[in-house]
Order: sequence, then structure tokens, then C-alpha cells
Amino acid sequence: MKGEQLAFVKSDGITLADCDNVVTSYGLQTALFPRNIPPREIVRHSPDELQFMATNEMLDEANIHFTQEEQATLSKFIDPIADVDKLMASELAQECLLIKGRNGTLSDMIQLIETSLTADSKADANISTTE
Repeated sequence: MKGEQLAFVKSDGITLADCDNVVTSYGLQTALFPRNIPPREIVRHSPDELQFMATNEMLDEANIHFTQEEQATLSKFIDPIADVDKLMASELAQECLLIKGRNGTLSDMIQLIETSLTADSKADANISTTE
């Protein structure tokens, strides 16, 4: 998703608000840094990359993986995105795993992808009309 995003850090978690007033809250269980990374490696990565790595680490430890059916269905949505934007595709796949970890359904995962694509295309349209 493109555009500005505000982050509010509180004692019980982090709340993000984007330019469309969509608010997302994360409890403190959201990993911000991978556990076993040397300090000199930390400086080589952006904060987003570090959080991505930490979340993958958390998902692996929780043994959260897609079933074959989920993988096949989600690939129909995510593979075309990966052809254009690998980072967005990997972030969407990770978000889908997080949904699964919260006992979400395949339908919930597809809805997330569709909503993200709609938000991304609206952001692109806003950028192109202002240029």
C-alpha cells in the first residue's frame, strides 16, 4: 500500500492509520526484530525487512503453513502480483499466514488480497492524477 501512514505506539501495542483512515492494530506479539541476528546484520536491513524476517521467524516457530488447497488457491492471486512486485506478493503471503494463525479462513485471505489490490490501485490512480 502506498501513501502516508501514522504509527501510534502504546503500552499494549501499535496502531497504524493510513491516508484513507484505515486503522490496523497490532498487539505486542507482533515481532519487530528477528531474535538471532547479529548487530552488524541489523544495520544492513531496513526496519520493514527486519520486521518481515521476524514475522517469518514467528510463523515458522508456530508451525503455521498453508494447506495444499490454500497454496493452490492463493497462488492464483499472488503469483501474478509477484510477476510485477515481489515484495508486495511476499507481504501478502505473510499476511495470509498471519490470518491463518488467527484461525481465519481461505475466504478471509482472499478478501485481504482483493482489498489490498483495490487500495493499491486507488493509490496509483491518485498519484497519476496529481502528476
